[in-house]
Amino acid sequence: MPLGPREILFVIVLPAVAVLVMIAISWRAWRRSAQRGDWGGPIGIVIAFAIAHRFVAGSWPALPPTESMGWLLVAAVGAAVIGIVDALIPLPTAVRAATSFLVAGGACAIVLQTVMRNWPIGQHVVTLLILALAGLGWWCSIVATARDGGVLAPLVLWIVSSTLAMALMLPPDASLRFGQLTLSLAAAAGAMFMLVLVRPNVSFTRGVPMVFATISVTLIAAAHYLFDWRLIYAVPLLAAPGFVMLGRLIPAPQPTTATRKLARLLIRVAPLVVVMAVVLAVAVIEFRRSESATGYDQELGTAPNDVSTPADVRTI
Repeated sequence: MPLGPREILFVIVLPAVAVLVMIAISWRAWRRSAQRGDWGGPIGIVIAFAIAHRFVAGSWPALPPTESMGWLLVAAVGAAVIGIVDALIPLPTAVRAATSFLVAGGACAIVLQTVMRNWPIGQHVVTLLILALAGLGWWCSIVATARDGGVLAPLVLWIVSSTLAMALMLPPDASLRFGQLTLSLAAAAGAMFMLVLVRPNVSFTRGVPMVFATISVTLIAAAHYLFDWRLIYAVPLLAAPGFVMLGRLIPAPQPTTATRKLARLLIRVAPLVVVMAVVLAVAVIEFRRSESATGYDQELGTAPNDVSTPADVRTI
């Protein structure tokens, strides 16, 4: 899992700085009473994603892209454009929800076009419908947590995106490049978290949910269908919004004091943390088994275990 100084700079530090700067500018966070600037979130996130994409892919994609990695960036840019519109134009919640459904399904369709080309039409439609519903679920959960205010929404996004990144990089059937790319989302969520600590009135109810939901679901779908990333990782991560909403059903104290605020926050994220911890534990166990098998084969002077994914596949 190569994550040296250059990787840390281009997939974590610079993306985080881009998001922090854009949201701070759009909300004018240097003022005591920050004005609404929801448009900064989608722009910051897509810039962060583009910085990491350029580093991981090694070049900008051709237009039209010739591989799925390039289409990922196109999907992210498209989601950001829709997110900016969502941030600037007050639309009914039902319209915004329907848009998130369509954008997630459309993004998955263009990224997975090469593998879906020979599928029966029924399988094609059902798969996109499931992924679009997952995108809608992600959007709803992000909006709901963002409406609560405070650090809850950024914290939830950081937990899920960090787990997704590790689950993509650690197992032998995963993709290092996809995992490093996902770290930019974790960095974005971390930057949002830090900004809310300083300026609690900054909100992420508009714009950000559209972009985060679309990119995350598309990454999960691409990982599973392009290099057979196992369902033991994909399903819990796609279902993450369900665990977020479950945390909202658990009775929690009213945030009247600092202690009660912390207790309420921990209760809200508890189901999600438990499930993500299980996913991460499985990924770590598989990584250690893969490392042990590789080390054993090298001691015998043989090639690595045949069940491991070849290097060229893992760098999709």
